[in-house]
Amino acid sequence: MRITIIPIFFCLLSLTQAFADNCSEALSLFQKSVFAITRKTQVTSKDMKDFDEAYEKLTLLLLGEPCEKKTLLATNSARTQLKEKRLLTLNALNPQNNCTDVINQNEAVNLDNARNQDGVGWCYAYAASDLLSYRLKKKISAVSLYNSGQSIEEDISNQGKGGDIGNSIVNYLQKKNGLCLEENLPSSDFQFCSYTNYQNFLTDLYQSTSEFSNSNNQCMAQNLRAAFPDLNNAVMSAYVNQFGKKNLAEYLMNLQCKKLSFIGYKINPVNQFTPRFEKDAILKNVDALLNKGDIVGLACQYNLMVESDKPSKVGGHASVIVGRRQNLDTGECEYLVRNSWGKDCSEIEGKGLSCHKNCDDDGCRYSGHLWVSQRRIKNSLLGISFLP
Repeated sequence: MRITIIPIFFCLLSLTQAFADNCSEALSLFQKSVFAITRKTQVTSKDMKDFDEAYEKLTLLLLGEPCEKKTLLATNSARTQLKEKRLLTLNALNPQNNCTDVINQNEAVNLDNARNQDGVGWCYAYAASDLLSYRLKKKISAVSLYNSGQSIEEDISNQGKGGDIGNSIVNYLQKKNGLCLEENLPSSDFQFCSYTNYQNFLTDLYQSTSEFSNSNNQCMAQNLRAAFPDLNNAVMSAYVNQFGKKNLAEYLMNLQCKKLSFIGYKINPVNQFTPRFEKDAILKNVDALLNKGDIVGLACQYNLMVESDKPSKVGGHASVIVGRRQNLDTGECEYLVRNSWGKDCSEIEGKGLSCHKNCDDDGCRYSGHLWVSQRRIKNSLLGISFLP
């Protein structure tokens, strides 16, 4: 037995040692390649790019090694120090710049839970919901804040009339005297059986009422419960038999939001729109709010923000600013915009606009947030809304 056990043990020990040697050698090569950069007191954008290239080579060398994560973590301090030196260099070149890094998030609104309006033109309601959710630290239903002045049936057939962040909050509170939680009326990540997005579901809700009221259709039942978790099929059938499809979505939403939270809550959002307010003054206020730890509703011309000359159905758009940073390459101040179009934003990336990715031990993934240059924000700015 000893003759068989010892070689196996020795073999495993050798493999472990080999993996460790590979990681040590790769880390040593990385440290040598960036040594001159990390010794600098003034760091250029080229230095940052050279460091990133060396890091990419290191990740390739370590790919699949058991010690991969531990070795990559050992480079964090060098990266942090280099970033700090780059910021000092930029501030020395432009001492008037006041663009400290900040990202404001909590359990209700954070970089992991951006929502997807999924085809409906209710961006203002999603932005309004984020403002309330962040303040109250409880996820408020964005769908409940829909308030375009027309019925949902008219809205989806007209492809969205649009609305206002502040007014959607005020109108709902005046009408309901409380707020509907996301857990009661979902606004994103629908587990539909047969639909690609929420708008298609709502469209069919009006066009195929008889199918929806058929409790024997399991797929339809799943679709309905994805949007209305507590749906009672008998109640819905009774409504359809009596009133037909008119205002059906509103009826079902009201049923879901029968039990309200934050009863008696009152808030009057502050709106600052151009041309009444100068753009520079608005951006100064955005910075002040971010510095206080707050987030800000943003109204902008979408095509101007993404600098696209392609025809688009999107004109005015609403989202939320949740952070700020100084771009280490250009030195320009950038704002972190929380969008409501799902996680991936790679199709609109370009100079002055990049997707924010969340990274951890399992890798990096899109988050539904965009880093947008101050120049782009200013060019496209229509106004802001925030909670006092």
